Amino acid sequence: MDQKKDLNSNHEIIDEQEVIENLLDGNAKQSNSQKQNGSEDIKQPQVIYTKQVGCFDMRSIAINLIVYTLVLMVTSGWFQGFYIASFWDALNTAIVMTVLNIILKPIIVILTLPLTIMTFGLFYVVVNGFLLWVADYLMGPSFEINSFGLAILASVFISLLRIGINHYILKEDSLKINI
Repeated sequence: MDQKKDLNSNHEIIDEQEVIENLLDGNAKQSNSQKQNGSEDIKQPQVIYTKQVGCFDMRSIAINLIVYTLVLMVTSGWFQGFYIASFWDALNTAIVMTVLNIILKPIIVILTLPLTIMTFGLFYVVVNGFLLWVADYLMGPSFEINSFGLAILASVFISLLRIGINHYILKEDSLKINI
C-alpha cells in the first residue's frame, strides 16, 4: 500500500481503492514486529477507515429523500398548522427542500453570517424556518404552514428528528486496519 505523509499534519494519506482491494483480498498488512513475535501486546498505529457516502451518491440521495419525507409526515402529524396532503406531496416537498438546501441555503447563510455570529448560531434556526416557508410558497396548497413562527418551530423539530434518525438508525460503519 502506497502511503504518503501529509505535510500539514501527522496523518498519512492512503489510497482508498488500495485499502478496499486489500480488505477484499484479505491482505491486511501486519507490522514486521507482529509477524516476528506473534504478539499483539505491542501497540501499533491503526488506520481508521470510514466509508463516507458522498452527497451525489444515488443511494444516499434516495435514503435522505425517504428520511426527509417521513420526517415531514411525522411533523405534519405533530403540529396543527403544518399540513401535507399526501405521501407524494411529502416526497415532492422533500425534493424541493433538498434543492433549496443545496442552492439557496449557502447564499442565505453567507448573507446572514454576521447576525448568526452575533446570536451565537441561533439565527441559523430562522434560516431553516425561512427555507421551510419558501417551500410552502413553492408547493402551493399541497404543503401549508400557518405562520412563520410555526415554520421555525417545525424546522427545529425536523432537524432534531433527522439528527436522531441519522445517528441512531443510519449509523456508518468504520474499519480499523493495523498497519
